[in-house]
Amino acid sequence: MNNCLYLIMNKELIVQFINDNFSNNRSNLIQLLKKFNWESSVLKNIYCDLLDNIDKPFYSERGFSQEVKENLNQKTINNDRLGDIADFYTIIFNLNLKESDILDTTNLLKQDSEIHYCNIWISWFLPIYYIEVCYIKDIDSGKFTQEGPLKELDNLEHILIDKIHKTLKKWNYSLCDFDFLKDKVKEANTDCFEERETSIFDCVFSDLHYYNDKLNRYFRYHNIPDPSNKKYYFKITDYFNDDFKLIQSKKERYIGFHGTINT
Repeated sequence: MNNCLYLIMNKELIVQFINDNFSNNRSNLIQLLKKFNWESSVLKNIYCDLLDNIDKPFYSERGFSQEVKENLNQKTINNDRLGDIADFYTIIFNLNLKESDILDTTNLLKQDSEIHYCNIWISWFLPIYYIEVCYIKDIDSGKFTQEGPLKELDNLEHILIDKIHKTLKKWNYSLCDFDFLKDKVKEANTDCFEERETSIFDCVFSDLHYYNDKLNRYFRYHNIPDPSNKKYYFKITDYFNDDFKLIQSKKERYIGFHGTINT
């Protein structure tokens, strides 16, 4: 991937946006969210263009912010739960997959021995985006699943990624540098991260849908209902190192679920 082909937004402007909106209890961000309308924004055009240009199973996630927008409309604002300010998309590159299977990793891996996919984050308030290409496959007859960044792409995958970049470039969106996104922001906080722990990525894209910057092996995930809101569930994933020792458990919150909830 040649990043030089794409627009580069001034990094200082991104940092300034974070400083202005992710401090002081994110009061300025609340005002932005109150005025935001996805349907009338350029983001809807980008979404339609991606659907037209990418003939692959396509999962779109408006993010945790859908609930936030409902709360804003009802004047019930919780400063601890403002959600993401970005669209998150997953596109599966493998052939002959059903769109309804895209969130069911177990079923996907039954159909193909290795799944190749990309994730896209598109900011709501800045003309920036980030994209990653990953793989996922079973290890030890399905006992573990291995997932990480895809190092080499085939010709078809290169074509698909190029179409995504061209679509975003058409709308004057800039591809963000990965190392820049990992930088920490001293006086900013998100729903999940406190000051001095927050990265640029957490602020402008997501602190729930996270990127793959290394190889992970993890045990089969399980799902539990969110006791605070029946519309949501938590996906719990246990991560292991190369010796299959537990190193981290991650909880992600989603709306709706087509499968089994473990209680």
